[in-house]
Amino acid sequence: MTDSPAGIYSESELSLTVTLAVRNRHIVFGDFPDVPLNYMTEENLHNKGKPFLDRLLEIAAEKILGN
Repeated sequence: MTDSPAGIYSESELSLTVTLAVRNRHIVFGDFPDVPLNYMTEENLHNKGKPFLDRLLEIAAEKILGN
C-alpha cells in the first residue's frame, strides 16, 4: 500500500494498493476473453504506457461495437 498527499494544498492523504497478478491459466468469462497485453515493454516505458492503453481501448471498442 502506498500513501501519498492528495494534492499540493491538501492536508489529506490517499492510499493506493498496488498489486501484480499473474494468471497460471487462460481465463474466459462469458463473452469476455482474457486478452494478453504486455505493459512491460520498452515502447510503453518511453511513451508512458500510451501504446498499451491505445490497444486496450481499441479492443474494448471492438467488443462494444461487435467488430
